[in-house]
Formats: sequence, C-alpha cells, structure tokens
Amino acid sequence: MDYLIKLIFVLLLSAGAYSQTVDRIAVIVNDGVVLESDIQLKIKNFKKEAAISGARVPSEKDLRDEIIEALIIEELQLQIADKAGIKISDEELNVTVKRVAQQNELTIEEFIQSIEDEGDSYELVRDEIKRSLKINRVQQGRVQNRISITQEELVNFKDYDKTIKYCHSTVGIAILNTSITIVFGFSILILSNFIPTIYFGIFTGIAMLLAMISVLTLLPSLLLVFKPFKIK
Repeated sequence: MDYLIKLIFVLLLSAGAYSQTVDRIAVIVNDGVVLESDIQLKIKNFKKEAAISGARVPSEKDLRDEIIEALIIEELQLQIADKAGIKISDEELNVTVKRVAQQNELTIEEFIQSIEDEGDSYELVRDEIKRSLKINRVQQGRVQNRISITQEELVNFKDYDKTIKYCHSTVGIAILNTSITIVFGFSILILSNFIPTIYFGIFTGIAMLLAMISVLTLLPSLLLVFKPFKIK
C-alpha cells in the first residue's frame, strides 16, 4: 500500500503539464478508451523516473507500444471493477488521500496546496486516486463473483435446493455472462508482442474461469453441506 500511495503522488503531480493538451482517442478498449494525453503522460513519467534511476530507455516506438499495452490492461481492470460492482466510499477515499499526504510529510491542507501549485485540480486528483484503488483491488484478487443466498430467500423457498436453483437461474446467469466476457476480453492480450502482457492475459483469463466454475459449482455444494441459515 505504501508503494501505491507514493506512486499515486508522483504521477498525479506531473499530470498538470498535459491538462491543457488537445486530446484524441488513441485506442478503443471494449466500451472504454485510451486517450493520447494518457499515453504522453505515461511516457513523460517513465523518462523522468529512468533519468533518476539510470534505467535504460527503450526506443520511442517500443516505449510507446509498452505504454499503450499497460494502459489497455489498466482500462480492462477498471472495466472488471465496474462489472464486479466495486465501489470506493468517500470515507475510504478520504483515508487514502490523508495517507498520501502523510507519506509525503504534508498535512491535508499542504497536500491540496501542492497540487494546486502544480496547476492541477484536487478533485481530479481524488478521481485518479479512486481509479488506482479500484485497480489495486482487482490486482489483489478482491473481485469475487458470488451467488448470494439471503435469509429471506431461503425462508420463501423453505428448501436449500430450490433456493440454489433460483439463484443459479438469476444471479448465476449474470455471473456466467460477465465471466465469459472478461475471459474473452483478456484473451486478446495473447496477441501482444510484449511477453509479460501475454502472461498477464493468459493467467487472468484462467483465474476468472476458475473463479466462475467454483462459484457456480463448489460454493453451492458447500452451502448444501454446511447449511449456514436456519429455516424457520
């Protein structure tokens, strides 16, 4: 989490230089897009970090291709978060913003002032932090499709078997459709020329497929065995 917080602060403060750039759509990713300004900002940040660390900078074409692939993955992760219903509450966002300030030895007021001094908007920074938190949750595997059986549904059916069949016919269909869409979406990454991107697409697709199978088969079996709700 500390690494995420520091990375957010560095990247966000350098965003102001591109805030006035005339934008255009560079890549379409399902229902989302990658903007040219996003690509240029990532390239600028990479070169700045490379200059500090002494790392080798790839050719302009290779660097651009790698940045585009990284932004596509980021957009796909955000789409997964949205489809999974991941929400970042205002309280969680405020706590994270406060941690970002503390990590940089700033009060929240000083943090806001530093952002404004860089010519950026505090509200835009909050939005970017929210995006980063969503991506972080997806990367940590907190996206869990699940069949939810409530006490009320069980009472209505008076039977675990009937309740599970009902959930399969409603929530189960949504889980199936969403999981298949995500698996096919990430399978596109195997066409990349960048080896880590290929592995990411393969393993993410496999993980989502296994999660779908377990949710639709293993979880109902466990509910039938342990019966966590009492039928009144």
